[in-house]
Amino acid sequence: MDYREGIAKKNAVEIMYRDYGREGSKPILMVHGLGAQLVHWAPHLIEFLVNNNYRPITFDNRFRIIFKI
Repeated sequence: MDYREGIAKKNAVEIMYRDYGREGSKPILMVHGLGAQLVHWAPHLIEFLVNNNYRPITFDNRFRIIFKI
C-alpha cells in the first residue's frame, strides 16, 4: 500500500507519521495503544479504510522528545 511519510514537529516534540489514501478523502487518525509503532496496523484494515474513502493517518506512539537548548 502506498503512503506518504514525514515528521510533525512542534516545539521540542517530533512525531513520525504515515499518511495513506487520497488527499481529498476524509482523514482518520489511527491511535494505537501505549508504545505502539506506526507499522503495527493490520494492512487489511488500512486497505479497507482507503477503499471506503478514508485517509488513515498512523503515527509512532513511542514517547520521544528532542530537547534543544
